[in-house]
Order: sequence, then structure tokens, then C-alpha cells
Amino acid sequence: MIVAALLALAAAATADLGPEPDGQHMTAAEIKASNARFTRDHPYYIRCQRREEIGSLVKTIRSCRTNAAWERAWKIGNQEARDVMEKVQSKSWNTSG
Repeated sequence: MIVAALLALAAAATADLGPEPDGQHMTAAEIKASNARFTRDHPYYIRCQRREEIGSLVKTIRSCRTNAAWERAWKIGNQEARDVMEKVQSKSWNTSG
């Protein structure tokens, strides 16, 4: 309930800024220009992460998302992990089946 209220406040605060930028389909120059309008803690500020591609020694994957998108992904991942743990725990305590 609190999360929904915070998301509603964030949506209201950014409603006048237009749609959320899509960092995945922007060039580095476009991301830089977009970020010039926002502070680092703003929901529309785009952050990029680089990680190595599995099975490759040199290839990296660049993932760019807004702070709001990173937060949504983090919340979804944590909720999925909690759901899995609840299922595992309920099955391990159920020895009758």
C-alpha cells in the first residue's frame, strides 16, 4: 500500500515532464542530453551499467534505464525471490504429500 502511494506521488511529480525516457534505445549523446535536465536522484535520470556477457572474455552488455525503471526492476526481482522462498518453505514443511 505504501509502495503504491509512493509510485502515485512519483507519477504525479513527473507528469508534466512527458513520458519516461527509454534509455535502452538511446545513444550516449541522447542520454547525456536527457540527463542534463535532471538531478542524479530524479526518477527520469538515466543510469547505465556494464556487465560481461556470459561465455565471452571481452564482450560487455550495456543496460541503461531510468532510476524509476531500475527501482521497478529491483522491486519485481525481490518480490519474485520472496514468492519462490515462500513456495519452497511451504513445500519443505508439508511432509504429508
